[in-house]
Amino acid sequence: MKVEITLSIILLLVGIFLPGKSGWAESAMQLGGAGSQARLQFSVTIPTILYLQVGAEGATVDTISFDAVGLPGTGAVEGYSSGAYPVPVRAVAVVAGNQRVQLTADSSRPLTNGTENINFDNIRLRASGDLQNRNFNNRTDQNMRQWIRSGDRRGTYRFFYDNKETHGPGIYQGQVAFTLSLP
Repeated sequence: MKVEITLSIILLLVGIFLPGKSGWAESAMQLGGAGSQARLQFSVTIPTILYLQVGAEGATVDTISFDAVGLPGTGAVEGYSSGAYPVPVRAVAVVAGNQRVQLTADSSRPLTNGTENINFDNIRLRASGDLQNRNFNNRTDQNMRQWIRSGDRRGTYRFFYDNKETHGPGIYQGQVAFTLSLP
């Protein structure tokens, strides 16, 4: 009997002072077959997640092209894409509580052919789904969509070049950066 008591005390002291151990697992013993219960604590950690896709899935940047072959003022020209068209957009946010989520566009740098520029406010977006119709506004922080709380917003954009200004011939190139953030 003395050996059993000493062994129990040693095991208890090892459990208390063993580095990295915070305690013993819960256990219970019931005599007589009435049942026994032990519990486990579970913890799931979900981080803040922001996911944005504009264009076809993958690591490439899609190109929207316009063939403005009509005279200026003869009407808008619809674009076409090197990827999917209409252009798919998906914005997913997993946030805490009533946090605000915002999708913005930076269209502040104009399209250029090297000598002449076309401002992005000449390009309209026709939206579907959770998105909204817009014209780009040549700013760094144009609000494209916002919402409160976690959500998965999806839709598509179709693009139209207004073709109302006279510009010299050439291929005008530029880029719009979309950003999903927690302002």
